[in-house]
Amino acid sequence: MDFFNRLIRDRRFGDRWCGVRIVLDRCHPFPRVGWLGNFGVYPREVFVPLLIATHLLAAVVWIGGMAFSLFVLGPATAPVDLPLRVAVWFRVLSRFLTWAWVAVVTLLVTGYGMIHTAFGGFSAVGPYIHVMHLLAWAMFIVLCYLYFVPFRRLQHMVKHELIPEAGLYLMAIRRLVAVNFGLGMVTIFVASSGRYL
Repeated sequence: MDFFNRLIRDRRFGDRWCGVRIVLDRCHPFPRVGWLGNFGVYPREVFVPLLIATHLLAAVVWIGGMAFSLFVLGPATAPVDLPLRVAVWFRVLSRFLTWAWVAVVTLLVTGYGMIHTAFGGFSAVGPYIHVMHLLAWAMFIVLCYLYFVPFRRLQHMVKHELIPEAGLYLMAIRRLVAVNFGLGMVTIFVASSGRYL
């Protein structure tokens, strides 16, 4: 105990180091950290809620964007002429897919973070976590295919003003978005009710 205290003690500020008071506890694997005060909280107690909140926000961005494209943008642009419809969808998809990649990376990082910090690893989690894990990777694979195959071809067609061909790839993208949205709905159902089934 004294050895670790000496390691983290700053000579000028005593037991305050970089504005953080470190309180070592023999009964906990992590030191407690209290910001500019004598109270202490475990890092796990701080980081796990942040991981959960960030995970949920990323899911809202991704699945909410897919819901918007399916139930709002699609019907709204259906009566529009094909050249304008392709142009609108292409601009929307170009922006949305950027946010989708950010959301997916965030979901993977926070998801694995929660499994290893809050649940004690894959060996300690319930079956519904494994189902969520499988669904998440299925959605990731669909997104990768959507981005690197039909969306890249849509980019090529729009660049060369091949509108009828672009319309075909746009239909393929909308089908893949619908598939991923369905997988997302199942994932939300499993996440919210899996532990009670």
